[in-house]
This record gives sequence, structure tokens and C-alpha cells, in this order.
Amino acid sequence: EKMTVSVTSNVARRASCYQGMGMMRAYGSAFPAISEQMKAMKKASLLSGDDRSGHAATVFGFVCGLLGASDSEACYMHLYMQARDQVSAAVRMNLIGPL
Repeated sequence: EKMTVSVTSNVARRASCYQGMGMMRAYGSAFPAISEQMKAMKKASLLSGDDRSGHAATVFGFVCGLLGASDSEACYMHLYMQARDQVSAAVRMNLIGPL
């Protein structure tokens, strides 16, 4: 409930859930050692009707935990990805020049 409440709009909530589901498929394929856990998480998310476990941030944290990343490493990677994506979007929108 907390994750769903934290998302500001219904559109952003759905986008985060779709991205999380895509991440589950991608990470399950990229890391065979955790594919069974990813399948179980996806199944639980779909069967429960509760989409909290399917949000992108939740899936990312789950995968980092399964792969043995420390809390600080997981935070650093997540912040790096967020900053990278925002700079990339700004370049595509021609708000800033190519780096």
C-alpha cells in the first residue's frame, strides 16, 4: 500500500508496474540463478491483485538482494540509473546538448 500511495498519479503507477513486470522478465533471463525467484515473485504479484511487488523500484531492490548487493551498492546503482535516464531524456528533448 505504501508504494502505491507514494506514486503521484494513476498513469505513473501503471507505468511503474509495467516497467517492473518487464524488469522481472529481463532479470530472470539475464541471471539464470535467480530466474525461479523472479517467476515466483511475478506469479505472486499477478495472483494477489496487489501490484506493490510489481513496481520497478521494488523489483530492483528484490533483484539486488538476490544478487547479494549491499544496501549502499543498491542505492548507488538505483540513483545512477535515475540520473542517467533523466540526462538521456533531456538530451533527446534537446534541453541540453550531447555530453
